[in-house]
Amino acid sequence: LFEAREGNLWVGTETAGLHILRQQNFYTVPALSDHVTTAITQSSDGAMWVGTNGDGLDRWKSGKVQHFSTRNGLLSEIILALAPGPDGSVWAGTPDGLNRIAGTKVEAYTSADGLPDELIRSLLLDSDGSLWIGTRRGLAHWQNNRFTTFTQADGLKSNLIGVLLQPHASNSAHDLHDLWIGTLNGLSRLRAGKISTYTTKDGLSGDVITALAEDSRGTLWIGTNGDGLSTYSNGAFTSLRRSDLPLMIDSVLEDNHGILWLSSTHGITRVAA
Repeated sequence: LFEAREGNLWVGTETAGLHILRQQNFYTVPALSDHVTTAITQSSDGAMWVGTNGDGLDRWKSGKVQHFSTRNGLLSEIILALAPGPDGSVWAGTPDGLNRIAGTKVEAYTSADGLPDELIRSLLLDSDGSLWIGTRRGLAHWQNNRFTTFTQADGLKSNLIGVLLQPHASNSAHDLHDLWIGTLNGLSRLRAGKISTYTTKDGLSGDVITALAEDSRGTLWIGTNGDGLSTYSNGAFTSLRRSDLPLMIDSVLEDNHGILWLSSTHGITRVAA
């Protein structure tokens, strides 16, 4: 036996070779292990929903998997975005339109129903129960069974919408119904029906916004495609230029211990906020 400096335990045997015992931080869900995962969300009934690139959508709960595909009514086998709805339902964005799944019922929405574009890049359930939909041709809002669209004509600098984020309800009242919108050309904020857009001229590290997260202190973390990480706090943007942070950030998440998790082309980065 030998314990290495990292805490790993090396075990040499007479008949079965050399073994290493170490803390197992990650494990694979066997039923989902062969799928290329593109989107994950948890519905209000506790089920985990996993979207894939070409193999449809899986609902995983209590060790059981329920599979949804075009045979069930999905518009595509490719899932680009997921968002939980009420009563265990879930919204799924695909390259061919929007699906709503409740139980075994699958509803479909396309440009024929009022969507500005059928390629759905992002989804966000508003605190008022409505749904925000990011597309290549603007930001759509599903409310009272109809779609409303915001485009460059309304103040966006790009109609190609990416990540969406609504600040926590615990923040000040005037921020309660703000919506942050990541685009191909800057970060926009929708407030009281008006859109303001911020770019590198305002202190952002880059204009192609790929990730948004708000931490427990109300700081907004902004990931970009190739220009690293920025923050927004107290009305000002700060660009974080650090060699140990990835430049291409796909998503940002804060856990309950104040730790940020960044996914990128270099795997997962864990850093204290």
